[in-house]
Amino acid sequence: MSTRIGNQPSGGTVAQLGFYSSPVQKVVKRWLPFFRVETVEDFFRPIALTILHNRACNMAIKNSLELALVNELITAFTKVCNKRDKPDYWLLKLPLSVQTNWKFDGWKDVSRQIERSGGPDFLPATLAQQAKSLRLTP
Repeated sequence: MSTRIGNQPSGGTVAQLGFYSSPVQKVVKRWLPFFRVETVEDFFRPIALTILHNRACNMAIKNSLELALVNELITAFTKVCNKRDKPDYWLLKLPLSVQTNWKFDGWKDVSRQIERSGGPDFLPATLAQQAKSLRLTP
């Protein structure tokens, strides 16, 4: 379950890992008849941490159904992270230091930070809209 504290993103901390990206949400909707959202989130967290931040991933997969879900989540999130010309990747990859109290300070500054990191020059309005879509903004 997404727990929220103070000014966290509207999607909770799982939003910062890309849970609300379009490809991942398609997988979530497909698997809802078999798993609760909280279970899917529990599988997604270590996958996203591994892909975004190169952290070790430990999961207890109990059956072939869970394995299929994990495989689809990996495939979907890899699609998000391989599209470096799209705002989703950059908004998820940005360090938390560009945020204050879970909020981005200014979209023009975020755009500059993305450019300095080797990304494209996104319009501030595009970043704001996509951050809302990813539930990164309160």
